[in-house]
Amino acid sequence: MMRWPRVRSLRGGESGATLIEFAIGLSVLLTGVFTLMEICLMFYTYATIDECAREGARYAIVRGSSCLTNGVTGAGVSCTASADTVNSTSRVFGTQTPQAAP
Repeated sequence: MMRWPRVRSLRGGESGATLIEFAIGLSVLLTGVFTLMEICLMFYTYATIDECAREGARYAIVRGSSCLTNGVTGAGVSCTASADTVNSTSRVFGTQTPQAAP
């Protein structure tokens, strides 16, 4: 009498298939999640740079275009605004109180 092969022996090569499928699926999922995070970070950076440019232009418009430093103009006098000067006029991020130019 001939014995039929067991069903278990036919599927014996599939024991690690679930682990491989999980690893591939997880890598695709994590790639999608981190791609979405990078895209969000890109839009956040763009909005921050846009807001900084807007605040810088507004500061230049409110303060005027003339270069006066303690009544002295000319070579050797810095006409740039320092971070302390800009931050002192900002009360809350995104809102500035206009002040008259000296």
